[in-house]
Amino acid sequence: MELARVAGLSAGMLSKIENGITSPSLATLQALSRALNVPVTALFRKFEERQDALVTRAGEGVLVERRLSRPGTSFRQVRAPSAEGLFLEPFIVEIHGLDGDVPPAQHEGLELMHVLSGKLRFRHGDRVYDLAPGDTLVYGADQAHGPAAIVDAPVRLLLVTVGTTAP
Repeated sequence: MELARVAGLSAGMLSKIENGITSPSLATLQALSRALNVPVTALFRKFEERQDALVTRAGEGVLVERRLSRPGTSFRQVRAPSAEGLFLEPFIVEIHGLDGDVPPAQHEGLELMHVLSGKLRFRHGDRVYDLAPGDTLVYGADQAHGPAAIVDAPVRLLLVTVGTTAP
């Protein structure tokens, strides 16, 4: 009754939808999603095809040339190519050196960086972080960010970009 009231539907209509007697219009689905404070797609999740876990074996990731790549840096995407629709993009990043004056990256979303080997100084906004193997940094990618210096090369790290658009 409460959901019907908040969504602006009659209790009878909501009952018919719940019992599969009638199919809701897009406007009704939108009203329900607003009332439940979830995206419309959440109303269809149980009907989506089940997706198995995705495995990317060592050396099978796709080497990616990113718009914000720096010379001496490589990005290897470590998700399976069939994982469309994910909200995150994991990479293994290798930085052998910082050649040239490349401006810092800045884009939507969040990033998680976990240092696997090597040491670096990483700039985020107006702060600089000294990072070593085992260190993890999570930051808003909307602020200028990028390596400030490589202290012990090569640096290898796991970088997970989370957001709605790829950087």
